[in-house]
This record gives sequence, C-alpha cells and structure tokens, in this order.
Amino acid sequence: MDDKEIFASGLGIDKPWHIERIELVGEELRKELHIYLNHEKGCHFTYEGKKHSVYDHQERVWHHLRFFQHECFLHARVPRIKTDEGKVKLIEVPWAQPGSSFTLLFELR
Repeated sequence: MDDKEIFASGLGIDKPWHIERIELVGEELRKELHIYLNHEKGCHFTYEGKKHSVYDHQERVWHHLRFFQHECFLHARVPRIKTDEGKVKLIEVPWAQPGSSFTLLFELR
C-alpha cells in the first residue's frame, strides 16, 4: 500500500475520486499537509437523480483534521454540471457539506 492509498483510506475517498498528490510544506516545526484530490476523467456525476457529464470545475479547499501534528487541507477541482434546463450546478463532494470550507470530520470534532 503506498502513501496515496493510506491517505485515501484514512479520508474515506472512493471512486471516482482519488488522491493526485500529497505535499508537506512549511518551516521545520510549522508544516502543513496539502492533499490534492481529483476525479477520474470521463466520469459522470449524479445531480437530482440524473447522471451528468462534467461541464467545468471550481477550485475548492477544505480544512481537515490534523494529521500527526500538521494542519491538513484538502484541495479539489470540484465538477460543475449543466442541468437539462441549462443551469450550471456544483456537485456535492462526499467529504464536506455543500458550501462548507471544513471537512465533515473537522466539523464533527
């Protein structure tokens, strides 16, 4: 099991989502863990019971629980879909409430 699989398991990340890269940045004692998520190319997302292809993306960042002593942030290009009525909607991600800048686990602590 590699580091991406370990973090994906710990975060509960499932297909079509996956970890693209992990970065530990900062000074010696003050580092931050940044986990970049992406989705499989060509996948479809469900909105109001219908599957839609990706229209475009919106960059989002969520504050997550600490990993070890490091602050942790999740980054993702969240897909937006175009409804049958022509409206563009941001899909919901499984790790956060709609509109929140914190992960579900962070909010539960």
